[in-house]
Amino acid sequence: MRCRLEVIAKLTAGSAVWNLFRSEQTGALVLHAVSVPGVQLPHANLRGVILTECDLRATNLAHAQLER
Repeated sequence: MRCRLEVIAKLTAGSAVWNLFRSEQTGALVLHAVSVPGVQLPHANLRGVILTECDLRATNLAHAQLER
């Protein structure tokens, strides 16, 4: 597992970077109290990502994969 700051950097880099990162990870990923308002994540693979108390205001999650 990578450090929290690296995971947040991947998330804020957008869908392409995030999806590549997630394809290399297995299992659930917990992000707690992460603030990433306005991030562009259309078509992002968020399967198995647990987002608790996160600030996702104005984040583009169009067509994102949110299943477990």
